[in-house]
Amino acid sequence: MAFNIDQFDKYSRILVGWISIIASLTGGFIALNTYLQSAESERAKETLKYRERFDLPRYVVPIKKIEESLKTRESELTRAIEKGDEAATRYVTGLIRDEKIDIDSVIDIYEEIYLCIEARLCDREIAVRFFGKRAYEMYGPMGYYIKDVREDAGDRRYGRGLQYFFKEWR
Repeated sequence: MAFNIDQFDKYSRILVGWISIIASLTGGFIALNTYLQSAESERAKETLKYRERFDLPRYVVPIKKIEESLKTRESELTRAIEKGDEAATRYVTGLIRDEKIDIDSVIDIYEEIYLCIEARLCDREIAVRFFGKRAYEMYGPMGYYIKDVREDAGDRRYGRGLQYFFKEWR
């Protein structure tokens, strides 16, 4: 059996073609994996930036005020809730007004974080871990006020960030 150069050429071209395909697929997989890891890292970094902003007095002060007010008036709030949604809404609205709570700052920061997640610029899991517990504790009582504002203003989006974190934390 003699060496057939034409046969060798044919098989070597097929082999080179397959090696090129496998190398391209492997390179594409590695590039995609690197990109996804980089994107995930960037989402985590962006989420951590919100964590830093969350500690600014503009947001911390009203959140602390809400927490303190809810804690000191827990029994009154419970009685209002037991009387129904309308009584609870009046009570919470009065609480926000009387305590001069800047609820809109709280709504704004949660909305920003929510939009960041929705745009896939922030990491959902990290954000829920950082911001979910407080949202969960606040939204229950503040939800009455938020629902009232939504109805009055005709804006179904008002407070959706806080509501989102409330639901995700559960």
